[in-house]
Amino acid sequence: MKRIFDKLRTAQLEVVRSSRKAILMLQRLEKLRYVWWGVIWGVIILVATLASGCNTFSEPEMPSPTLSPSQELTPGSFTAEGWNTFINDAYHYAFDYPNSAIVEVMDKSTETIRIQTSGNDLFLLYALVDYLTGDVTYFLDTAPIGQRQIGDFIWLEYFLPDGYCDGPDCSPPIYGLQMEHGDTLYRVMIYSQESTTEIQDVILATFRIIP
Repeated sequence: MKRIFDKLRTAQLEVVRSSRKAILMLQRLEKLRYVWWGVIWGVIILVATLASGCNTFSEPEMPSPTLSPSQELTPGSFTAEGWNTFINDAYHYAFDYPNSAIVEVMDKSTETIRIQTSGNDLFLLYALVDYLTGDVTYFLDTAPIGQRQIGDFIWLEYFLPDGYCDGPDCSPPIYGLQMEHGDTLYRVMIYSQESTTEIQDVILATFRIIP
């Protein structure tokens, strides 16, 4: 009987020892878990700190290009005061242009006008009375990219960065403006430009409809 009690007690002690070992193992694992979580959070905080530190560095400022006096253009450096006036009675419009500019009629059917103010500063202005409804918004085989207020009128803007292409060859870029007034469609075409120059703006700002 005593042997039986001794065996039971020994078995109980083994169970207790095993339980204690399990508890100790669990406690160690718990401590390791906290340690690992601490390491992970430390890495996260470090990475976040480094990232925020990188964002605080500003890119070095590049010096802005300076223009020579001959290149500088100031707003309003061109005015139409004392300019000549071109009048087109057939299409009922007029505009002013500098005395030194060359203005010539290139096409009688559309009264295409070529206005050249300097060597490369030139544009074409023409009018149409026979046109389709879709032509009012579609020009240069493309839709408008926006609109501009020039003088008293709002013009639709068009731009072909590659110009017209015929096979592998393309023309220079083409910038265009278009405006409908009454039963007439007025168009402007400018080659090798992305927009109008200042003096072209002043000329177009004098564009007006006449009786």
